[in-house]
Amino acid sequence: MKRRLISMVFVLGLCAAFGACAADKPAGSTTGTAAGSTTAAMTATTETAVVTTAQTFTFRVNADMPEYTCTATVLDDGFGTPTTTGIVITDSASGAVLQTIVPPDGNYVFTKAAVYFLDVTFDGNLDSVIPIQNPAHYTSFDAYIWDGNAKQFVEAPSFMDVMCPVVDAEKKQFLSSMLTGLGGVSYGKFVFQNGAFVQTNCFTYTLASQEGDAVANADTTYHYVETSGTAQTVVKDFYVQLNDDGTMDENNAQLKPYFAAGSFWDLNSPQWQEMFYEIK
Repeated sequence: MKRRLISMVFVLGLCAAFGACAADKPAGSTTGTAAGSTTAAMTATTETAVVTTAQTFTFRVNADMPEYTCTATVLDDGFGTPTTTGIVITDSASGAVLQTIVPPDGNYVFTKAAVYFLDVTFDGNLDSVIPIQNPAHYTSFDAYIWDGNAKQFVEAPSFMDVMCPVVDAEKKQFLSSMLTGLGGVSYGKFVFQNGAFVQTNCFTYTLASQEGDAVANADTTYHYVETSGTAQTVVKDFYVQLNDDGTMDENNAQLKPYFAAGSFWDLNSPQWQEMFYEIK
């Protein structure tokens, strides 16, 4: 299979395309349900209106836990940047408030649901995940990990380092991908260790001319770098020129290990696009 040199239009649309092909899973689990309703509105100016929406979700942290209700308050300022201002977790039966979460300032609800519930630490408990940013080259989320002792969710801000996150439940890891500039892409693998999400592997390729590398045919040559371990030790560093027709030859001896089906990276696998969320 040959990969064509990435155009500006494709670069700007790649991350959005990742989200667009995701299945719509409003609550992120088979036990969750989601619904949204507008609760209030007021005019901010003659041209825009501030609208507050409450999204309600029900879920169980695990099969042995009671049902909880999550209510996320979303504020839309009328300028297309809705933000979650607060999340309240209550006991569905008694209505007792168990926890109130105040998401980070500047969060942006670019997804259909304001909160997703999925097991991000692979310990058998559902955690909560909220959308944070969606610029042209990546998406990011914040995670709140279930603490069985405190019976509450505890923020794990390191999850925001996992760009365009994809769950790999089989290997108990997250796949990450993001655009790094014109013609550049970075792929990563993250695991949860000692209370934080850390990158264990990374593979990037960037057009040599974008890096200012002094190599022949820099405008048609990619620079590839692979790192391994939490210290991100460089294990491969090489350049490969594009074919005459502007495509990347994935059967090239140096590139094949990254694109071959069943390989460690398997970059052509649809798994890299299997997002747990859907962009609005």
